Amino acid sequence: MRYNKSYQLTRDIDWFFQFNNTPIHVASAGGKLPNQINDRKQLQEQQHLVSTLPDINTIAEIHINHEFIKELCEKTMCEEEVYLESFISMAKKGFISMDKTHIEEPEKTTYHVVCIPTNYYSGDEIQLINITQEDVDLTSGKQVLFDLSELFEDL
Repeated sequence: MRYNKSYQLTRDIDWFFQFNNTPIHVASAGGKLPNQINDRKQLQEQQHLVSTLPDINTIAEIHINHEFIKELCEKTMCEEEVYLESFISMAKKGFISMDKTHIEEPEKTTYHVVCIPTNYYSGDEIQLINITQEDVDLTSGKQVLFDLSELFEDL
C-alpha cells in the first residue's frame, strides 16, 4: 500500500536508499516520496529496523554541515541543536543524513546533506534500493545540495 499525496505533503517521513552503495537517510519534510520508495509496509519495516540498529559512530566521528545548517536555521528560525538531533541519530547508525531544502515547495526535489558519518552501515538486514550516478560523491562533504529529481515520478 502506498502513501497518498495529501499524507506525504503533511508528514515528515524518514526514507532510506543507497546512493552509489552508500546508505542514505532522507527526511521528507512534507515532500513527496519517490515512486519506488513509496511502499508503506516496506518503509515502516525499514524505519523499525533502523531504529534498532546500534550506533557505530560517536558524535566525534560525524561531520556536521554546521555552516549550511546555521544559515538554514537563521532563515527558518529553528534551533540548531534541536534541528540536528534526528539527523545525528541516523548518522550514528551509519547513514548519510539529508533533509529537504525547500520545505515550502513540496514539489522541489533538492536535498541538503546534514550529517556524514565516518563509518557506514554495511549490514544486510535492511533491503535498500541502490541508485548509481557517476561523478557524484556524497561522502566527500564537498557537495552540499543534491537534486534527487531522477528518483521522483509524478504522483
